[in-house]
Amino acid sequence: MTGWLASVANAAEVSLILPAGPDILDLKNPAAAALGAWKAKDIAATVRDLAEVPGRRQLSATIGDHPMRPDAVVPAARRIAATGVDFVKIGFAPDGAPEKCIEALAQLAIKGAGLIAVLFADLWPNDPCCLPIDRLAAAGFRGMMLDTAGKRHGLRHHWQDVQLGAFVSCARAHACKPVWRGR
Repeated sequence: MTGWLASVANAAEVSLILPAGPDILDLKNPAAAALGAWKAKDIAATVRDLAEVPGRRQLSATIGDHPMRPDAVVPAARRIAATGVDFVKIGFAPDGAPEKCIEALAQLAIKGAGLIAVLFADLWPNDPCCLPIDRLAAAGFRGMMLDTAGKRHGLRHHWQDVQLGAFVSCARAHACKPVWRGR
């Protein structure tokens, strides 16, 4: 299946992009950070506003940029999941305790939250085997995305096509939907 995701920085942009028919509306504030989050109340209001729109689009929202500690990541993920979005995007960096965060987020996935892992090509070693793909899949993540934390360069500045292909193959082998952004 092929589709497209449109990121919107605020509620005003939602009404501008809806006529173009995106498959997923991504509620993200890039001015705040790589995964800048909307306020939870604004996400919930957007979920309510779009609930009655014919052909409702799926919604994703980021939890914001957090240190890789379960006490920071899990409450933020719970807060965004409680808004009713279809997908909760969580950024993973190799620093800190990403493995403990994955473990702690498994309970949220079990309860039905559509967790999407965002792995940063410019922060992780440029070897897909170093990514925690198998652990994310085992914890119940619905998909994973490869992006860049720094927006100065696109993915191909950090990873070559062979590495990108290996990421996609590995994600598919673990029954996660691979997604990437970049130029």
